[in-house]
Amino acid sequence: MRCINAHRPCSGYEQSASSTFRQYENLSGDKSPKFISAARKCSLPKRIPVPGTNIIPEDNIPVSQAESDNFALRAFFYDYCIISTNSNLSRGYLSGLEMMLQRLGPTSDLAKACQAVMLATHGKPLQRPQLVNKAELYYQELLGSLAKSIDSPPFGNAVEEKLVAMLLGLYQAR
Repeated sequence: MRCINAHRPCSGYEQSASSTFRQYENLSGDKSPKFISAARKCSLPKRIPVPGTNIIPEDNIPVSQAESDNFALRAFFYDYCIISTNSNLSRGYLSGLEMMLQRLGPTSDLAKACQAVMLATHGKPLQRPQLVNKAELYYQELLGSLAKSIDSPPFGNAVEEKLVAMLLGLYQAR
């Protein structure tokens, strides 16, 4: 209401930290600590006209490039990775991806593929052309990188390449 009364776009509120982390059981039976996921729901607001006008504010993302990429990864884990609570019934979907990305790092092709999917998934409905453009840039980079790794197979990581190819398919399907 304060934003509306001040004729400003509302950027919403952050969810409490306690509800943004998912804890996963270690189903292997060993006593190692539980994995705490960084998954977080995307909380970017939709760009809407300033109340009483037809003016849509600029598409500014008030965080650095690295923070924006980190938020995109966290939102990807939240929206796309399904962790099975019973490994006898299901392996889940992309359940080991977050731990794999911790090993590969945030600048890997796999991380960029996750970010491209997430930026495209949320960019269009939220009317955020900056996110859509960034997703397209990552997508084009990944196509070139994937072509190079296919051209010289002994130097690439086959599991990572397959996941990147699958995620590029998700990008196209969005």
